[in-house]
Amino acid sequence: MTGRSNFHDAIYHATEYLDVLAIGTIPPNPLELLRVQGVESVIQEALETDYECIIFDCPPINLFTDSRLVASSCDLGILVVNSNKTREEELSNAKKLLDNSGVKAVGAVLNNVKYNKKKYDYYGY
Repeated sequence: MTGRSNFHDAIYHATEYLDVLAIGTIPPNPLELLRVQGVESVIQEALETDYECIIFDCPPINLFTDSRLVASSCDLGILVVNSNKTREEELSNAKKLLDNSGVKAVGAVLNNVKYNKKKYDYYGY
């Protein structure tokens, strides 16, 4: 997005069906870069290339304006919820921010879940 490399050169082919475009080092003005060059240009080039689905991994939408800017260019959103830290009101606020960005929240991923393996095996139910 900074113009230092073209889209195709910046793609990392992780697996047969997964490519990754990393942002690299954080520019001094990431929000301005997103506004000027836009997420839209990345999405457009990706869709013209051969991609059916694009996933943006963003920082918490409650804390960072750039996440809201990225969200406004997306159709769907999935919230990542830390089982040990995220409070209900934070999750509710994140959902509202997605809604206000025009993004339909389609689900959530619960991470950092501690479980006892004995309780989750076949005989533990």
